[in-house]
Amino acid sequence: MDTATLEALIPIIQAHVSASSQPTESGFEKSVDFQLQTGLVDDAPAFSDIIPADWIETALKG
Repeated sequence: MDTATLEALIPIIQAHVSASSQPTESGFEKSVDFQLQTGLVDDAPAFSDIIPADWIETALKG
């Protein structure tokens, strides 16, 4: 890609990237819904079963 294209894409991409690196339950649910509706999975685990949210928050705080 040329420089002008990359410069035009940066603000578009930034608008769709979370400011936080911590996964959210709402984002997880959107992903699960998509995967269930498209048949990629038949069943999905709960957010709390696979995302160690408390551990991530503690680690990010340092």
